[in-house]
Amino acid sequence: MEGAPPERTIYLTLFHASGLHREQDAVLGFYPPSGRDPMRWGPVWNRIESLLQERGTMRFDEVISDLAQPPYGLPAGPALLIIAAYMLVNRRDIALMERGTFQTDITPAHFMRLGKTAANFSLRHIGDVGERERVLEALASRLEIWDSSSRPETSLKQIVREIYLWFNALPEFALKTGSISPLAQAVRAALRKAKEPVDLLFMELPRSVGALSDDGGLDAELLLERLNVALLELAGSEPRLRRQVEQSTLGAFSVHSVEELRQQIHQDYSRHILQLTDYRLRAFVDRALNNDLSPDAWIDSVASLLSGKRLTSWDDQSLDRFTFEVRELAQHLARWLALTRISATKHSTVAGVHLTATDGTERSI
Repeated sequence: MEGAPPERTIYLTLFHASGLHREQDAVLGFYPPSGRDPMRWGPVWNRIESLLQERGTMRFDEVISDLAQPPYGLPAGPALLIIAAYMLVNRRDIALMERGTFQTDITPAHFMRLGKTAANFSLRHIGDVGERERVLEALASRLEIWDSSSRPETSLKQIVREIYLWFNALPEFALKTGSISPLAQAVRAALRKAKEPVDLLFMELPRSVGALSDDGGLDAELLLERLNVALLELAGSEPRLRRQVEQSTLGAFSVHSVEELRQQIHQDYSRHILQLTDYRLRAFVDRALNNDLSPDAWIDSVASLLSGKRLTSWDDQSLDRFTFEVRELAQHLARWLALTRISATKHSTVAGVHLTATDGTERSI
C-alpha cells in the first residue's frame, strides 16, 4: 500500500502492530496472536474459537454482537476484520457458509459481501475427531477420482472442496443423464442438494449409498466402496456415450473401426469432393479427410455436425436422433456417389429419384 490510505492505517493498527499478520518460518501470512500479544487480541481470538467450538455454526453478525459485549466491547468494524483473520488462519477446520451454502473457496468478493450483509454469512466449525477422522482418512487416501499426486489433506473441508471441484467439472451430459445406475443417480442428487459439508460427508452421501444404519452408524468401508463405484460411473458416462456414437456411425457405414471408415471415405469421395456442395455431406467428408483430427476428436465433430450441439451437452434422446441422422447421411452419400460415378462414365449430368412407398418398399430411378 502506497501513501496513506485508510486501508494502510487499518492494516498497520489491526494486523501489523499486533503481529496477526507476520512472517513465520519464512512465510508471510495470518497467524494466531503470538506469546507476547502486544495488542492483547488473544482474549478476542480465544472467544471466537470457543464460540464456534461450542455452537458449531454461528452467523457473522452473531459473533460480532457477542464481541461487542463486556469484557471485549469490540466495535463491529474491527470485529469483522478479526473474525476474517481467524477464518483465514483456520481454513482447514472452519467452513464459510453463505445463505447456508458451503463456499469451496474464499474470494475477495466474499469479503465485499461480508462487509455489507454479514447476516448472510456464517462460520461452521468442522474440526475432525474420533470415528469421523477414520472416514476422512479413507476418503483422502483411497477415493479414486483423484490421482496419487493430487490427493487432498485429511480434512473435511479439503475433501469436500476437491469433490466439488471434480463434480463441477463434469460434462453437462453426466449431470443430467438417466442412463446411469440408481446408485450413481443417488450420489449425484446428494451432491447437488448438499449445502453443509459435515452433513454431506457423514449423513447425505452415506445415506445415498446405503452406508448409514438406522441408529446413525456409518460403515466407512462400504461408503468408500460404493462412492468409488458411483463417482467413476459418473465420470465414465460421457466416454460411454462417445463409444455409442462411434458404434452408431460405424454401423451406418458397415465398417469395424474409425480408421477403416475414414480410409473408405478417402478412397470413395476424395476425388469427387469438389462436386459435393451439400453442406452437411461436404462437412462430413471434409472432417473425415482431416488427418489432424484424432479418432475421438473426429467422432465429436461428427456428433456436433449432425446434432447441432456439442456431445458434452447431449441428453438421453440425442443418441437416438443421431443414430437416425447418421444412417440417413450414409445412405445419402452412397446414392450421391453412385450418381456421380455414372455421370463420370456418361460425361453428362445424371439425377436420381429415390422413392419410398407407404408399405415400406423403395425404388430408385
